[in-house]
Amino acid sequence: MSTAAISLLTGSVARQTLAVTDGTAQLLEDLQFSLNEGACMEAASTGRPVLVADLQKGSGVAQWPVVAAAVLEHTAVRAVFALPLQ
Repeated sequence: MSTAAISLLTGSVARQTLAVTDGTAQLLEDLQFSLNEGACMEAASTGRPVLVADLQKGSGVAQWPVVAAAVLEHTAVRAVFALPLQ
């Protein structure tokens, strides 16, 4: 793991990033929150872990095409894992 974030999502539209390890983690959270899609958003809505080992050809591309494209274009991140903590 090279980057991580902890965010708080509630049943309403309230979302807040509580901690990030670096600018890449902050960018990933910002993209997901502004585009309303991504691993974090899916984990929060389903209550299940989301594990995508390869954003270039994994299920993330099909599930979140806009976020996946932005992440691949603007970062070196190629895998995302989101774990809901309830």
